[in-house]
Amino acid sequence: METLSFEKQRSRIAPLCPCGRSNKDGKFAPFKGFQDKGYCHSCGETFIPQNKEEGTKKPFSPLPPKPISYIDPKVLEATLQAYETNNFFLFLKSTFGKSLAMQAVEAYKIGTSTARPGANVFWYVDAKNQIRGGKIMLYNASTGRRKNFFSWSHSRLKLEGFNLKLCLFGEHLLRTDPSKSVGIVESEKTAMIASIVFPELIWLASGGKEGLTPTKFESLRNRNVFLFPDLTKPGDPKNCFDHWVKEIKKIEGIIPGFFEVSDFFEKRASIEEKEASLDLADYILTNDWKPENERNEQNEPSQKTIIKNDESLSTREIESLRSRIDQRRNQSKAIWRKIKVVRNQIRNLLIPEEAIRANKELLKAVRGW
Repeated sequence: METLSFEKQRSRIAPLCPCGRSNKDGKFAPFKGFQDKGYCHSCGETFIPQNKEEGTKKPFSPLPPKPISYIDPKVLEATLQAYETNNFFLFLKSTFGKSLAMQAVEAYKIGTSTARPGANVFWYVDAKNQIRGGKIMLYNASTGRRKNFFSWSHSRLKLEGFNLKLCLFGEHLLRTDPSKSVGIVESEKTAMIASIVFPELIWLASGGKEGLTPTKFESLRNRNVFLFPDLTKPGDPKNCFDHWVKEIKKIEGIIPGFFEVSDFFEKRASIEEKEASLDLADYILTNDWKPENERNEQNEPSQKTIIKNDESLSTREIESLRSRIDQRRNQSKAIWRKIKVVRNQIRNLLIPEEAIRANKELLKAVRGW
């Protein structure tokens, strides 16, 4: 049996993954001699070469995917300090107050990096509390805007052969409440800001537009999940909202649960807002969501509306949304109970009556009926 091996220059040989994603990040590893056959780390699929003449798969034995690499917890723990020099923390502090800022930083395990003065680390910790990686970024302490710097912790640590397989940012928080509904946004910054303003949801981040994969949703089984994609510039070939709707359709039916991509901003956003590619955090920060100083120290989140117009999401509507979430959760449980009954009925139909009778006779003999 011939063994397939992978090309080293991934993106140069295969600009696209067969699943349709761009391979600029090199997540699709093509087999030697092929452009469209290999293993995709984004979608988790292995594309096996076929024999064109016979129309059947060749007896290839592809190399198994490399095991996921993890970072020593001591490395993470060493970064949980020096917040007075951490620009991202200083921005959260000036916006929401010290208490809420520290709560968010501690919950999401945000570290301070020495890669650049003021840099922070967004640690990706999975549901098993294993550290998948750390994204090092630099923000403006006053505006919260991202600066032109980006790196990974494993690169800074010079960990050779490190296999970066990210989970959802904030995934470790799912352990705090197994039944709580989840909100997903693109950026880590947005997830943390949303967690301060909307604490009724567990907020996670995909890490980007292309960050939704079935493997990442394994930890969200039987959850109610609401997704809030960024706005897309007019004329952009890939609309974030449409793209996430397609990705969720792939996940539905594979991962049990309720998944809904919110069109709240997509329907209400102006051309200018779409041109600026605003996200949930931008609406919060640019529409005077900053709580008063006295509230900051009492750990009370703001009760102001998302956008200043007649269609704004008020506190009453938030309560209505919470009620709908609970209703959806109950509906989801009822649906899965029905599915279980149907599955049992189908399973029984597939068992021949003779086998059932034979089993009954055997049980009688064993139990002494």
